[in-house]
Amino acid sequence: MNPDTLSIAAKGLNTVIALLVLPFGLTQRHRPRVHIPVMLTAFVADVGNVLLVEYVARLGHGKGAVEEGLDAFTGGGTSLQRFHIIVSVASILGYAVAAITGSRLYRRGAGRNVHRANAVVFVFARYASYITSFWM
Repeated sequence: MNPDTLSIAAKGLNTVIALLVLPFGLTQRHRPRVHIPVMLTAFVADVGNVLLVEYVARLGHGKGAVEEGLDAFTGGGTSLQRFHIIVSVASILGYAVAAITGSRLYRRGAGRNVHRANAVVFVFARYASYITSFWM
């Protein structure tokens, strides 16, 4: 497949997640039966997006996005590249923390403040990743 087509698909998937799925999931936070599957869907779609970006990078110039990210830190990437990598990794970690704290909250009713604090950090990181992706 054409790398340009796949790149457009990755940006489209990223946009759908950022502008439709996540906001809907956040509005449903008081309805766990809706909130949990929506947020898990966003996570799976984000992981799919990361894999698609990695594949497109390898098709385009032989190096994967992960390798390029490591090069940005070790080989003199721009501040914007470094910031994008940091917030992108933070958003993926935010999903993991949300799954753990959300599971505890759902099962035992414990940890609401930690889950909310993570949500604030996650939303900042995910949208910062989305916005900076346009310059990557």
